[in-house]
Amino acid sequence: DGLRRGAVHVIDHWPPTELPAQFQHLAERLCQVYAEYPELGSCPSDERLTRADWICQRWLELLPVNAETKQELLRETSCERTLDYLSGLINESEQ
Repeated sequence: DGLRRGAVHVIDHWPPTELPAQFQHLAERLCQVYAEYPELGSCPSDERLTRADWICQRWLELLPVNAETKQELLRETSCERTLDYLSGLINESEQ
C-alpha cells in the first residue's frame, strides 16, 4: 500500500539565548535580507532580534545549507555552535 513508517525522536528547541555583542552583525544582516526580499515579510522590531536562538533559526531557514549540516547544528543543545558557523559564513560572503 506504499505506507511508510518511521520512528522519531523529538528534539527540544534551543533555550532562549541573548545575542552576544560580537554576533550583532548577524541580526543586522538578517534585517537587510528581509529588506531586500520583502516576500519574506518584514524584519521584526521586537525582542526576537536580541535572541541568538531566533536569529540562528531564521538564518538556517534562509541559507542554502545542506540538510546534513543543518540537522547536525539543530541537534546541539544550544545555538552557540550555530552562531560561530553562521558568523563564519556571513563574514566570508562579505569579503
